Amino acid sequence: MLDTSLCTETEPQRERFRRDVLAGLSARPKQLPSRWFYDERGSVLFEEITQLGEYYLSRTEAQILRDNAAALARFAGPDRPIVEYGAGSAIKSELLIAAATPPQYVPVDISGEFLAQTAGRLRQRFPAVQIMPVVADFTADFVLPASLPGSRTIFFPGSTIGNLDRATT
Repeated sequence: MLDTSLCTETEPQRERFRRDVLAGLSARPKQLPSRWFYDERGSVLFEEITQLGEYYLSRTEAQILRDNAAALARFAGPDRPIVEYGAGSAIKSELLIAAATPPQYVPVDISGEFLAQTAGRLRQRFPAVQIMPVVADFTADFVLPASLPGSRTIFFPGSTIGNLDRATT
């Protein structure tokens, strides 16, 4: 039986949002962390943006992953869970999951609603893989499922790193 629960981050989102808004509106210049763009609607909009002709990065990265999926699977190692930070729709992860067939895949994303949809789709496509979504901001402390073994592969594709500020990185 596949685990269908969503793990949640340790700090309540509302309190973190309040702190970020107060700090951001007090700053010069005013700013807000990009993580707050990615609720369900923001995640859907981002996916739509990645389909635009001008947004070649996603297509290029997907092609690189397709061309190298077998090598990445060998690098990940057999029977090792894959943990992905900022999973979103996990479209690129599907290429690695298909090649590596890990026992578990742990998508970590800040948007719980969007992550639940992604997890449902992945469970249908990969019934032999235990999909264990974690709703969390990966730039803060969060807890991975306790049932994961110690040895894991961390997968961090995409342009997410461009959304991080220097203090986070």
